[in-house]
Amino acid sequence: MMYIWFKHGIYYGNGSILNDRDVDITDKGGDIICIATDDPDCKTSLQDLTPGSTLNTVVKGHTRCKDVLGTSDDFILQPEYGPYDIQLIYDDTNLKPGEEITKRVGEELTVNCMSDCNPACNISWYKDGKMRSSNQQLNLPDVQESDGGVYTCTVYNTHATRNVSFILDLKHAPEEIDSQGVDGVGVGNNVTITKTIYAYPVPIIVHGSIKAPNGTDRDHINFNLINTTKAHHYNVELRVCDNSTDYTGEYCIDVQNEDGTLTLCYDLKVNGTGASSGTGNTVIDDTSKGDSSGIIGGVLSIIIIAVVVVIVVVLFKRYKLNRILARKENGSPLIPDIKSSPKQQINGGMHANVENLIYADLDLNEPERETIRGNPNNRVVYEDIDFTKKAPPYVPSIEKDSDDDD
Repeated sequence: MMYIWFKHGIYYGNGSILNDRDVDITDKGGDIICIATDDPDCKTSLQDLTPGSTLNTVVKGHTRCKDVLGTSDDFILQPEYGPYDIQLIYDDTNLKPGEEITKRVGEELTVNCMSDCNPACNISWYKDGKMRSSNQQLNLPDVQESDGGVYTCTVYNTHATRNVSFILDLKHAPEEIDSQGVDGVGVGNNVTITKTIYAYPVPIIVHGSIKAPNGTDRDHINFNLINTTKAHHYNVELRVCDNSTDYTGEYCIDVQNEDGTLTLCYDLKVNGTGASSGTGNTVIDDTSKGDSSGIIGGVLSIIIIAVVVVIVVVLFKRYKLNRILARKENGSPLIPDIKSSPKQQINGGMHANVENLIYADLDLNEPERETIRGNPNNRVVYEDIDFTKKAPPYVPSIEKDSDDDD
């Protein structure tokens, strides 16, 4: 009796016992069938079979074997094996072992771990020795800074255990996120142009990289990195103080962290009616915010006002002194007697020394009296003034030399 074996319809071996010492996962699902014959002519015909021969060739191509072949029922080969062909699927992509995934804080991360096993495998996810998931899917709905690191998928069954890992990297080179455009800042105003970036870890401004139009005063140009309310988002502000048409042009600065460098450029146009940014920049009238030059200007203004006040006070005192000296030379009393002061005279009904009213502390609360229109601070009781009284002659003040003053 002659026995010949076929797997997937292809010559697989001969003999009454199929002996394959190298069964592996590629044999999974192999349908195996055995044919047998005791016919001498058929045996002779089948002796020249090669590894490429097929069952169809034997049945239909060997006429000597027609009606003399016995065929067994087929059976399926199901070898058992440990984890095989582990795959980490991220965004429909198969990650390579040790590959990095870069995410921003607040974003979602989902990675699926898949493997072929027989019997079926158990799958778990670990980070820093701690289990994060007991199924094939790792899901981080809101990635935080503490989530960065190495994640390992462990796949195991009764035959073997295998691990495969990836790295979650939260470092992110500076990247421009948002910018807008606004017009309407006049010449001489302070201008702030803002761009928003995302970066992790915290970036720095490389001040030595500043590029500005020729002829601009670098003391009037400043770049600032401003924190925002959103994690790892920053505003990079260009401030141009006391700008003029000479400041029209492009301003550039490098912003960098350990993961990379970003060059930000700002277009500023200054003219007689206003300043405008290029598309994508925010221009804000910043005159209310102030700067070092504004502070200096404010201090100078205060000093000038103080000097003016002092000069006015000195001149007023000199004027009063000249008046007193003039009255002294004219024989008029310098200070009235308190007991016979004009106020006492008015209140007591005495009007003999009407000329002394120029010294009076006039009673502005005198009820039901007619008043003379004039400066409200110098309102005078109408019926208490003798308008027939002539004023004393005016004596002009005499300027004295500085030596006499001394």
